Amino acid sequence: MPTEFFHFRNKDGADANIVIEQASGIVTGIEMKAAASVNLTDLRRLSRLRQAASGRFVRDMVLYGGETSLPFGDRFHAAPLSRLWRTP
Repeated sequence: MPTEFFHFRNKDGADANIVIEQASGIVTGIEMKAAASVNLTDLRRLSRLRQAASGRFVRDMVLYGGETSLPFGDRFHAAPLSRLWRTP
């Protein structure tokens, strides 16, 4: 099974924009925000994915309109959306 991309929505309506599941079964959640800032509230939806994926969960990431990469605790990170187009 190759790496696959999904959208996550649970019965309560909590969702994650992108779910990446690697062939090994590990899961990463990605949320996208147009805002120039990000906070812990933005990670709530991803925490539902974390619960659903339980032992297969690796990390969650919020891509947002700001300029700084930020750690938000255990396997939660925020990064500028512009990083997708920047060369290293």
